Amino acid sequence: MSELAKAMAEVQSRVLSIGKDKTAGGGGGPRYTYATLGNVIERLFPLLAEHGLCVMQPLDNINGEPALRTIIMHQGGEAIDAKFPLEKAGMKGVNDAQQIGAAISYMRRYGLCSAFGLITEDDDAACLSKRPESHRQAAAKPQAASDWEKG
Repeated sequence: MSELAKAMAEVQSRVLSIGKDKTAGGGGGPRYTYATLGNVIERLFPLLAEHGLCVMQPLDNINGEPALRTIIMHQGGEAIDAKFPLEKAGMKGVNDAQQIGAAISYMRRYGLCSAFGLITEDDDAACLSKRPESHRQAAAKPQAASDWEKG
């Protein structure tokens, strides 16, 4: 894992944050901005290629339930992977396939950001949250490190 770890460290040292490039919501609900999957890929993938890394994100399952698998591979043959469960996005007025499609895009973006420690500074997670509005607003505010453990 030494070559993979070295390459990932190089990528992480060069990409600190991904800017928000899309606004959504409204129509009676909250408006939010977020970094799209395309924006994350555009910023990240050239650096991956420069350091001998590539990513695959095939569909998979966890205990028979849909999941997205993120696999990071180094040209030397080393690889790591993780699975993320997929759930319908809870969107009104769209069919189940569209909701799963939205969840796939969402988890592809978050899988990449999580794996490389990227900061997207987005707030679109509030749209998929089932928490009351007051909690979503509180979650959007930065917390001190000591507050993280309190939830």
